[in-house]
Amino acid sequence: HAFRQYSIPFIICFMLQVRRCSTTHDEASVGKMAFVRVMGLALQASLALGVLNDATESSVLQRSPALRGVSILTPAQNGSYMTLHHKKLFAAIREHPLFEEDARHAKFVLVDIDTFMQYLWDQGRNDGQRVCCAPDSAECNHCYPDIPKLYINALETHTAQHPHIAKQQTFVYLRDSHHLWRPESEDALPRLRERMSKFNMIFLGFDLTKDETLPGEFNVLPAIMEKFMPANWEAMDDCTPRKYKACFIGNMESYSKKSIRPILFNATKNQKNFLVKEAGKWNLDFEGYKQVLDQCDMGFAPRGDNHYSFRLTESLSRGAVPILVDDLMADPYGIDPSEWLVKLPEEDLENAAEIIDAISQEQICDLRKKGKKMLQWSDSISGVADGIIRSLIDRTGSLN
Repeated sequence: HAFRQYSIPFIICFMLQVRRCSTTHDEASVGKMAFVRVMGLALQASLALGVLNDATESSVLQRSPALRGVSILTPAQNGSYMTLHHKKLFAAIREHPLFEEDARHAKFVLVDIDTFMQYLWDQGRNDGQRVCCAPDSAECNHCYPDIPKLYINALETHTAQHPHIAKQQTFVYLRDSHHLWRPESEDALPRLRERMSKFNMIFLGFDLTKDETLPGEFNVLPAIMEKFMPANWEAMDDCTPRKYKACFIGNMESYSKKSIRPILFNATKNQKNFLVKEAGKWNLDFEGYKQVLDQCDMGFAPRGDNHYSFRLTESLSRGAVPILVDDLMADPYGIDPSEWLVKLPEEDLENAAEIIDAISQEQICDLRKKGKKMLQWSDSISGVADGIIRSLIDRTGSLN
């Protein structure tokens, strides 16, 4: 490898050395020969540094042949804004026991650039979390088309410095599928993907779907609001049947032209053991909904405007087994969803009452206990960080 990489300097250096050995010693050639000697020394130094860099990387690989854990690259340019969510999530990752300070030792590498652009849901947009085009902008939008470029620049810099190690690493991109992948021009996205194709990549997000063209994706569960956290975790192991088989309170409309929520409402409205009510958009009484979930064995989580829902974690936090109604949502943390929730195909939603009624209390109890494990990966920002890291390292697709 060293010969291939540094063959040109070798040849030039050789030619200069031959030129230096010329038998011409006239006065006019003395200055030229001094220049030749300086150039020869400079090229030899360049060659030595290149070989030394290779030797250093080889030494690192020999000392730590099995890359492990996760690390974070901190580039000089990391964008003009970071949300509170990003700051807390990356702080939690740095405090994790599987975090590696030296990125050269890590199997999975994140970049300290806010590509996620997410709010802390319980604090909303009124806690200095505006994501705007400019600090003094009155608009509150996700509008940073250059952030993916900064991320790729950081990977290219790291790879140039440590080419052997980078080939063995996987780079993690926390992806906001709605906005950061709507670049300023139509041909910008293909160029970004072409640049990313040089690296081993895995994409994580809240709203990723199974029909995406980008490789290695799984979703992350959003951190649950503190007000929804169970007062007694042990009570979640209680398998006594509750008042209702399943429940849902929420807006029946969405910005999507193919909303499935009205189908759910019609399929359960005359069923006494189902509690499904409509709430105005963004007018859900969270305290009331928490009390409702406490009375339900299961909680519906139908897709709405997006392919992720706080309904999953809200149900988990109250010991209600989630019923996911979304055919495209990528599996949270890459875990087989059948281990901890009920997945109801959208085409079967009209028969929801009959299908859910057929689920035994024993099945509900088993799913509830496994759901408690998933809740640990969404009970806080630290829990989310742990879920991300454990899922990256242990790609078995199982909770066991």
